[in-house]
Amino acid sequence: MRVWMQGVFVSALLSGCGTILSGTTQRVGLDVTPAGAEVNVYRWGGELVAGPATSPGTFKVHRPEHGQPYLITAAHTGHCPRYWITTNSISPGGWLTVLVFNGIIPLSIDTASGGLFSINPDPVEASLDQEASCGP
Repeated sequence: MRVWMQGVFVSALLSGCGTILSGTTQRVGLDVTPAGAEVNVYRWGGELVAGPATSPGTFKVHRPEHGQPYLITAAHTGHCPRYWITTNSISPGGWLTVLVFNGIIPLSIDTASGGLFSINPDPVEASLDQEASCGP
């Protein structure tokens, strides 16, 4: 009985490995030219998730809950804006959840917290075109 209880305790502690090891936020690099470009990250409903951040630099964004993609925007006066839709990959800690502690509780915790996922692109890189070259 005691060994069983210890096993339950260890499983409960490790059930959100992605959340524990990778955290619920991700630091993303910015390399958008011209320098001073403003970068923002939004959920599909328009809620601001991160930003404004200034390139070059980094910003901290909440890892995507339930694997939902984000919209990243970059803008600078006199230049065409640029947009990205993020993709997701399994976070380093999320791989431990998937491969070792694969089960409903660990996957539910890490999926809901965002600890299971990392967003891409990371870093966000682009060169914004001059406004005169923006299409109609």
